[in-house]
Amino acid sequence: MANKNKDTLSNLMTPESLSLFFARLEGLDNAEIQKAKELYLRNAITELASEQKQYKISWLVMGLHLLIPIFWPMLLGSQKQAKIELYEAKERIENALKVWRHDIGRSYLELKTKLDAIELK
Repeated sequence: MANKNKDTLSNLMTPESLSLFFARLEGLDNAEIQKAKELYLRNAITELASEQKQYKISWLVMGLHLLIPIFWPMLLGSQKQAKIELYEAKERIENALKVWRHDIGRSYLELKTKLDAIELK
């Protein structure tokens, strides 16, 4: 799944990215930190939803290639890897939601519902 958002999604919830994010929060008051964390999670969920849609579309694009058996291992392998990356990203976002639950307050349920609505089939 080669697209412009892949690196963004896969990097959003890494320890390195989160460390940079927390460094930027230094000196902000609690209300601003809450808003920043909520926005960070909203952006991560949006990226995941976008990737999930692109994953589905990629199957359509690959349709003609699937008619040629020699391409099957490569195509199916890349699709399997893309799906694994989507599941990993969703789990990382869920973990951040759990850890930041009290920090983001009332937005938690909305964000959790939005994340749960993204079905990775």
